[in-house]
Amino acid sequence: MLNGSPTSVYLDAKGLLDRLPARGWAASTEILYASTFHRMWNEPILDPLRGHDARGTFGVRRAAMFWGARKLLERLLTKFQVASSSANKSFAIRLLRVIRRVVARVAEAIERDPPLVHALADFSQPSRWNAESTNKPSGKGSKKHSLSAFPREWRELMWAAVSADSEYRIAIAVLSLSLRAGRLSWFLVRGLPDFQKGWSLRSRAMVST
Repeated sequence: MLNGSPTSVYLDAKGLLDRLPARGWAASTEILYASTFHRMWNEPILDPLRGHDARGTFGVRRAAMFWGARKLLERLLTKFQVASSSANKSFAIRLLRVIRRVVARVAEAIERDPPLVHALADFSQPSRWNAESTNKPSGKGSKKHSLSAFPREWRELMWAAVSADSEYRIAIAVLSLSLRAGRLSWFLVRGLPDFQKGWSLRSRAMVST
């Protein structure tokens, strides 16, 4: 039995959908959001904030929650409309039950973290990450903070330790690109002379833009 009339469940879902941002993202971003939202949906509570996450992770989980909830509701509502128009009443009722549960779970989550659909961010108010996170690895426990203890030439030392026949040599060089001042890093220019022919100019142009 469905709790609430079909019309009220449908309108609640449409109302919630209107509260979720509809933005276009790059394909790679949508892949990240999809995998993140899938993991979040399987967690006991749908909440982007976890005590041990860095601010960036919280931001990704929050954006993924909004993106994933919208995609999920859109898909369910489309299926419901198709089932209703085909007079498949029993399937339509089952879909409404699922929609009702999804709406309840998402509505609770966005009450804690309301999305910004049209408004600008209010930076005068602390974020939940600042207010509630108990372990903030973006401080002294973060990778960025740890790098300050490394020698100035740590990239060159890392590159020198990579053997010439390593299957990861190219990947390490590319991942070690320095984007500061719009230039390729020392170890790409000097460490990969054999691989520059086909793509060095293209890489230089991409980095300098």
